[in-house]
Order: sequence, then C-alpha cells, then structure tokens
Amino acid sequence: MKDYAKMLADCTHGQPPACSAHCPFNLDIKTLIARFKRGKIDSAYRLLRDAVIFPKIICNICDAPCERVCERNSTDAPLNLRGIERAIIDSAKRTDPIKLNVPAKEHRIAIIGAGLSGLACAIRLAERKYNVTLYEARDEVGGSLAQLLDKEIYLSEIEHQFKHRSYELRLSTPITTLEELREIDAQTIYVATGAGGEDFGLLERAIRRSPLMVNGNVFFGGSLIGSTPAEAVRHGNEAANMMEMYINTGSTLDLTFPPREKSNKPDPALLVETPRIEPAGDAYTMEEALAEAQRCLLCDCDICMKQCPLIPEFSKYPDRMAETVRSTVAPASNTRLATRMVASCDFCGICKDICPYGVDVRAVFEDARAQMFEEGTMPVAYSEFWLRDMAEATSQAAQLIDSPGSEPGEFAFFPGCQLGASDPRYVTKTYELLRKALPGTSLMLTCCGAPEYWAGNVAGRAAHQRRLREEWESLDRPKLICACTSCIFQLAEAIPEAQVVSLYELPEFAEAIEAGLGKTVASSEEVSLFHPCSTRLDSASREGARRLVEKAGLRVACENDALGEAACCGWGGQYRLANDKMANSVAKRAVERMGEGRTIVTYCTNCRNTLHASCGDCAHILDIALGLNPSTAASPLLTQRRENRFATKRELEANVWGREASEPKPQTGDLELIIGDELAQTISDRWIYISDIAQTLAHCEAHNQKLYYPEEDCFIGHLQIGFMTYWVKYRPQGSAWEILDAYCHRMHIKEGKQWVSQSLSES
Repeated sequence: MKDYAKMLADCTHGQPPACSAHCPFNLDIKTLIARFKRGKIDSAYRLLRDAVIFPKIICNICDAPCERVCERNSTDAPLNLRGIERAIIDSAKRTDPIKLNVPAKEHRIAIIGAGLSGLACAIRLAERKYNVTLYEARDEVGGSLAQLLDKEIYLSEIEHQFKHRSYELRLSTPITTLEELREIDAQTIYVATGAGGEDFGLLERAIRRSPLMVNGNVFFGGSLIGSTPAEAVRHGNEAANMMEMYINTGSTLDLTFPPREKSNKPDPALLVETPRIEPAGDAYTMEEALAEAQRCLLCDCDICMKQCPLIPEFSKYPDRMAETVRSTVAPASNTRLATRMVASCDFCGICKDICPYGVDVRAVFEDARAQMFEEGTMPVAYSEFWLRDMAEATSQAAQLIDSPGSEPGEFAFFPGCQLGASDPRYVTKTYELLRKALPGTSLMLTCCGAPEYWAGNVAGRAAHQRRLREEWESLDRPKLICACTSCIFQLAEAIPEAQVVSLYELPEFAEAIEAGLGKTVASSEEVSLFHPCSTRLDSASREGARRLVEKAGLRVACENDALGEAACCGWGGQYRLANDKMANSVAKRAVERMGEGRTIVTYCTNCRNTLHASCGDCAHILDIALGLNPSTAASPLLTQRRENRFATKRELEANVWGREASEPKPQTGDLELIIGDELAQTISDRWIYISDIAQTLAHCEAHNQKLYYPEEDCFIGHLQIGFMTYWVKYRPQGSAWEILDAYCHRMHIKEGKQWVSQSLSES
C-alpha cells in the first residue's frame, strides 16, 4: 500500500485555527472562547495568563495578528478578541499566580535586561525554581513599556504576576562589556537589552534557533533581534525552555515546530453574516463580550464529517481512518478491523472535492481495496453480486455494439447497463429520438466496468477497459452520449481521448422530447431535483437536467446543487451489500434533504430506485421527458431487472436492425415456481435471483438433499452458487413448487459424510 502520510498531513482537523497559528503565543483561542461562553471566567483567565504571562499588558499592546487572519474577514468583521480578553481579565476573581511546590535548583541563570522579554524569561525560570538573577541598567523594570502604557498599569501587573516567584533583581546595574558578561557566574545567559541594546559583539556570530539567536551558552531575543513587544514575551518564554534544555543536555536544538502553511478552516456554511458587537463604552460589558464571543466559529474543519457518509459512520477522521486501514492491509497484520470500512467507500470522491486542501481519502481506500482483492483478504460476498451483474450485462444475451447504418455515425449512445434494466423503453425510446436528431448514431449497450472498479480488481478493470476501447474503435471512434453520469467517469479513464457528453445536456435531445408531465408526477408542479453524486463537478449535466424538468412545466423547488450536497443516494460502490445499515441511513438522509410533499426527480436509475424505496414518490427524468412511468410506480425487482436487460437487446435487434433474437431460457428453467408478491419483494431485497432459487430447488430434488419439516409440511435445502450458499423452503403444489422462503449467507456447508470419512482415514 502506498504511503499517504504527506497527503493526510494536510488534514487540519484538530490543528490550531488561523488565529491561534498566527498568535505570537500560540494561544488556544478556541478553548479560551469556549470556556468564556460557558461562564468559566477564572478558567479562561488562567489559560490566557499561562500563554501570555502578563495578560493585562499584552491585551493592551498586542497588534492582534489573530484579527487579520480571522475567517470572518471574508463575511463581515473579525472577532474582537482583545475586547473579549479585556472582559475576561476585568471579570476574573481568582487571578493570583499558582504556588508551585517544586524543589529549588542549584543552576544559576543570568538575564540582561528587565524589559518584557527578560521579565518573561525570568518568571518562567523562577517558577521552576532556578537561581535567576535579572540585571537592569535603569532604576526600574519595564523597558520600552514606558513608551506604550501608563506605569501604573504595567508595574502593578508585573508585581502581581511575580507574586510567589523568587528571583534576584539588580536595578541600576548595567552590563556593558564582554568582560563584565563573562564575569557573571551563570550556566546560561539571556541577553534581552532591547532595540539597539548591547549585544557584546556576540550576536554577529550567533546562529538562529527558533526565533532566538544563540552563541554558545548565550541566548539573544526580544526587540534586540527585531521582535514586536508581544513577540518579545514569546522570545522570553522560549528562551527559558531552551536554556533549561541546554543546562540539562548541553544542546541548543530548536524546540519549536515550524509554522503550518495551512490553517484550520470552518465549514463555509457557518460563515453567515453577523455584525460585530461594538462596546457602548470604552470596554465591553460582560453581556457585550458574550454576544461578541458567540460570533466565534470555533474553527475546526469537519466538512468531510458532515458531507461524506462514510466518515461519520465509522467516527474517524481521515488520518485515523488511514491508520486503521494500514494496520489492516499490512503484510504481517492478523486483524481485519477495517475490512467493512474499506468495503463501504463508494469511491464518489466527495472527500477530496469538498476538502479545502484536497485530502483524498478515496485514494487510500482504492489502494487498500485493490491490495485486499489481489491478496484475497476482502470478502468475496461484498463484490460477487456486482461482478455477476457486470458479466451478465456484457454477455451475448445483453450486450449490443453496432451501428444502424452501413457506416458508423459521428455519435454513439452509451446508455449504461442499468438503464435498460430499469425499463427497456428508457433505452429504446431515447435511442429512437437520438437517431432522428442525430442520424447514424451508433449504440454501445454494455457495462462501463464500474463493478470491477468497486471490487478493486485492477487487472479485470484494465482488461475491460481494453475491450471498451476496441469496441469504441470498431465504431470509428465516435463521440459518446452517456445516459448514466457514473459511466462518464469510467469512460473518461477507459478512453480518455473520447469526447463524452451527457444525454441530459444534449440540445438535440432536449428539442426532440415530448414532456409527459401529466402521466408521471404525483405531486403538484413543484418538484425536488436530486443530482447524482457523480455530477458534483459536472455543471453541464446538472444544468441540462434542470432545463429538461422546466421544459416539462415543472418548477424546481429544492435541489442538492451545491458542491457538498450532491451526495450518494445509498446505492453506489458495493456498500449495499457490505454495509446495508449505512446504505439505508444514507438513502433516508438523501430523501429528508429533498423535503416532504414533492415528487423527487433524478436522472440516475439507481438513484431513482433507491430513493423510491424510501419515499415512494420518485421519477426518473426520462419518465417525464418521454411520458413513461408514474413517479409512484414500483421499482422493478431484481429478477425483473435481468429480464428487462435481455428484453432491451431483443427489442433493439428487432426494431432497429431487423434481426430476430432468440428468446432466453426462463430463469426458472423447467420448473414452475409459485412466489407471492410479498415474498418476491423480500427475495429481491436479499439480493437473490429467482434463478438462484430454481437452481437450488432443482439440485435438492435431483440429489434428494433436503430436509422435511412436518410442522409446516415443507422441505428446506441449500446449494452453494459461486461464493454464496442459498437456502430455499418449499413444498410441491401439483406440478409446480410453492416457495415459502429463501435466504443466503457466506457460510459454506461442509457435508458430514466427508468429515467422517476424513476422520476415519486419519485414525
């Protein structure tokens, strides 16, 4: 499996938002705001003080880079974080620094300069009980703060924060020469003498470590090396950390992490214009500050969790998902924790499309499924039905590749394998209109190969793509008109040089149709238009479908047209079999998003059948365009879909090419089966063909492998067909057979006779 670590590192969930990433102190602004909104004022104050050391000073002098990058700038105005911080500082009741019971250390540390940076370094080392001496040339502390704030403000704050902190302060003690510096008895020295201050000739040869400069055991920071006042406090804090590491290890390695190029972003749907709250007086009241805090989006990217059905189903974000998948497919792995997760991805790609940084979880699952298919560790039952269905769609009984004229035309109609299976007229009538509008249009009635893609069968998919290319070239490389939006994606990979256009955006088709509004739509003239997930980036198909609906005299009252809304209906991929619970919840959610009381219109047969099963009122756009089935008409059952597929080819052979096609053998063979309507629906829902039932029953009768149930006066028997084992409960009814129940499972039955003989031979 490929290493997706670099790509997954772009996922910003759980990472600091832009405001925190640009804060000189890396302040956890989300937690600060969350505590404040919950009324945890003292807790919010402690968080602020732990980050900025001197909150009352920083709140007044910080140039607020957080506001410049606030996500609200794109909508209204940035959050007034400084105003909120002032309200927290003014309202906090417990502001005394915590007394730390830490044993005193013998190591001596000297700090030159009692400005903001030197004081920050001193307070951090003093609270860890180092022996700190602070040298200041002037007769008071504060440095450049004298030009920024009233002395009463900053001197009282410095005194307050140094409460319970023991250190030696030497005022009016300038250190001006290198000799004086060397005479100081200290293991490490921090030089923070301010802008234009003394660097003792050491700074020129110093090397950069994080924002600091280091020369041996001497560290330089603050405005001496060009920081802003707020950054100077950060320098002092980081100098304390690096000096402690130097004392303990002798190393001056950079302890900081490089800034992230990509910051956490909120869901764009949350960016609703909300005017900034301005204080009525000089500062916020508590009520005003709380109102302003409500504007904070607490940015944490969870767009994929909201839009992708797979991610919330397993409650894992992309990085955790990939970690679980890697542990499952690793060569030495003895666990298959992520098997169902891997099989539940429908490869729609919405994760990448909606992610601000294009994190492609689908690629992880594609790769994993391909590896598991090749190794045989993916349950065959998840893909067997779809691969059987594809084999049938490409069989001689269903596939038709031909041109109606002596020479292939400019276009070829590629309806896809599911369109005719839903209703043969979807294909036959559409093709008739296309041949009138675009004479000479050829036909490619086959499967695009999606089931091989879903299964992870790389070799099988490549072989099918080669056949598709050969068939396309046999028709003189026509432009392809697709009625299935999923086929467009598959054909773009199979035949990238082919020009592919959606049937629903084709002007010639729109001009040729006759709207059948009165026959198809159960609700009023308002409908909900459901765009299949495969059209998410296909605006031409979406706009074309909308025009066809409007041509029928209908008004689209609701549609899932936004990028993150064109989601799966619950059919795609193979998770209908791998994760039925998730598939049903996805379908239910899709219907709920469309609203109640209106017919849903869509232009994917799988979407139509799936949504109809949930709401009972859904029309395919061809029903409206061609005046076919009412929106309340039941979807065809599984066996009927197979018969429809064969009928589609027979009708085309007879009506277009004048060829007589042989009738297929009945799916029940020579058996006459009696199946009630309710049971027929149940059997279809269990993904069982009537032919599977007939084959099982015939086997049980021919080999007398059946059990008799006297209570119900019936027989029950089983047969393994492919990977699945089918069970049928039945009884004779004259010359026919009444089917009472049928089900299937992945368990293989090993006959007892074989086991006994094997045991005897071993003994």
